[in-house]
Amino acid sequence: MTSAPLDVSIIVPVYNCEAWLGALLDSVLAQTGVDLELIAICDGATDGSLALLEAAAAHDARVRVVAQFNRGVSASRNASLALARRMEIVFADGDDWMKPDALRTWIAYGRRHALDVVVGSGFNFGFDALPAPAQPAPLFTRQPWDEIVDGRAWMLRTVPNNDWVVCVWLQCVRHAFVVAHGLRFDEGVVHEDIVWSLRLALHARRVGFVRELLYGYRRNPESIVNSPSPKAVAQRAAGYLHVIDALVGAARDPGTAPDFRRLLLRQANRAKAKAATCCISCASASTTTTRVAASRGSFSTRATTARCCAARPTRARRGGRFAAGG
Repeated sequence: MTSAPLDVSIIVPVYNCEAWLGALLDSVLAQTGVDLELIAICDGATDGSLALLEAAAAHDARVRVVAQFNRGVSASRNASLALARRMEIVFADGDDWMKPDALRTWIAYGRRHALDVVVGSGFNFGFDALPAPAQPAPLFTRQPWDEIVDGRAWMLRTVPNNDWVVCVWLQCVRHAFVVAHGLRFDEGVVHEDIVWSLRLALHARRVGFVRELLYGYRRNPESIVNSPSPKAVAQRAAGYLHVIDALVGAARDPGTAPDFRRLLLRQANRAKAKAATCCISCASASTTTTRVAASRGSFSTRATTARCCAARPTRARRGGRFAAGG
């Protein structure tokens, strides 16, 4: 009996990353041992990103390009999910980079163990640095390596260690699993990857982990989770409020076990603290209070939603580790 080919849809939202997009495209199209389609959504880019994508599509039939008005990264990923046709889904950001055997390694591991989700391992590299460092430091170090767990156990094992992987670009997800549970990204909010990862955890019965460092995350100081601009800080704060709603909603589900409920509420309180401190130094900022009810009462979250006079950046990374500020 012939095994199914290792096939995958790579989803790449693109917005004003012309300077680094070529490196990402080259690294994806050079992947070995897989049948891939690369779906790139150009999200209203105002630089030369669309021209680069169209040139890549003209040269390589595996590249599909869709241009849309600027709607945000979640809308771009959702549009790509609707177009995806392969058995696995992998996400990449337009300014990042993948090692040549990343997709083959992740997919083969997932197939071998009948996984819903494969969690990979990645590393930071300098804003303009390529090739990647020879011995990079891993972004995550305390995953349940060499184990297969369900999604809730994944959170229970990693959240207390500040090591829960919510970076969507380190997740290889079975397409049928995404379809079965109607998984999509919430649009119009920041930190959408946290809510997506929560939904993965709530539904996944089999999650496995690949320790090998295969994905390079480029630290972009202009990304919305790194920018110190008042608008970006306000968006981050509002995003944390959305995360709180999702976490508390899951905690209040009658079927949620007590230990998992406590974990979710602890994460909600972390998000509350991050929202409150996004613009803690902004004396002129107007605020809004969102009250969310939890199983043990309610708490209020104050977050900056308007002008800031002295915005202070958080430690969050684009798509980065939630417990460390992502």
